[in-house]
Amino acid sequence: MRSLPAVPEEIRSGAASLGLEVDAGSGEGPVVLSFDRRTGAQGLHINDVITAIDGKPVRDMSELVRVLSGYKPGDEVEVSYRRYKLTGTAKIVLVKKK
Repeated sequence: MRSLPAVPEEIRSGAASLGLEVDAGSGEGPVVLSFDRRTGAQGLHINDVITAIDGKPVRDMSELVRVLSGYKPGDEVEVSYRRYKLTGTAKIVLVKKK
């Protein structure tokens, strides 16, 4: 019997995503590059810096991935962000990672 190749856990579990494209940024948090207006990410703007998810600090891409790994598509999270010198939050419903 032939064995099938292993499928990464994040693919098997239908990993959650914010529904945006982000850049690693400069250590302050991932920077929003673009987003799909059909997702719940409408509260964010291009160039916003994501600083936390549900109060958990997000300073880089690895922290963003780690924090999101605790959620599933359909969950709602509160995203804290910095826009220029202002700060704010947006409620976002997570989507399935593509």
